[in-house]
Amino acid sequence: MNDPHVNALVYRFRSLEPMDRFGAAAPLGTGLDRFSVRLEGETLRAEPLDHHATGEEARAALEPRLHDWEVAARLSVPPHAIRFDYLDAEIVDRSPTPGGTVVRPGTARATVFTADAYVAVDNARFPEPDPTFRTNSLVEPILDRLERSRQDQTRLAYDAYWIHVAVCRAFGGEAEAAKALGVSANVLKQLKRIANKHDPDISRKPAGSVVPITPEERAWLLEAMRVLADRSGARPARPSRRWTLADLPLLP
Repeated sequence: MNDPHVNALVYRFRSLEPMDRFGAAAPLGTGLDRFSVRLEGETLRAEPLDHHATGEEARAALEPRLHDWEVAARLSVPPHAIRFDYLDAEIVDRSPTPGGTVVRPGTARATVFTADAYVAVDNARFPEPDPTFRTNSLVEPILDRLERSRQDQTRLAYDAYWIHVAVCRAFGGEAEAAKALGVSANVLKQLKRIANKHDPDISRKPAGSVVPITPEERAWLLEAMRVLADRSGARPARPSRRWTLADLPLLP
């Protein structure tokens, strides 16, 4: 090619949860950083607004934003575990030799995914990307612990306390973390208070007077952990609305 230009990148969209389906979802068209994207069925097509001479160069610009989209979907309500798998780069020659090939698509690679039979949810819409969300070295460890605690609540108090320590350490203290994350300091104090209870079933404390963590407090911890993971995403500007205890599940 004399002047190669990436006209589009093509990805396969898939849900990692067999019961969370998007076969009936309406097509989604949106902007994603410096790309125009359209998601329809199992195919995402991303057309760059800037010039990229190679597929590798275009992918390096797009895929961090696709990963942000994947992480933000895991933090949505309800959560969705999704993935974008690269398929092709459609490359055109902007100065083709007469009689030469103008378009050079990659070779599509099909993958078949099988799953056991489950009662499925057919989503009417795809999870949309949050253009202000950026994952980082703090977001994903918090999210990993949130998802682990959703599956196995025997570690809930330990994981909640770990998140409290992690955000306070990252921002230089509890008050500083609350300000940076756009949450009330009382949210962090409540998180720590509940996580410090001695509940024989889910406690991080090996001994002490037994103080059960109630089902309502378990639900509160999980939602607070989700909010802190979301707010830990590096954003161009601080979140405009501060989360307070009133925004979280009510406790008796």
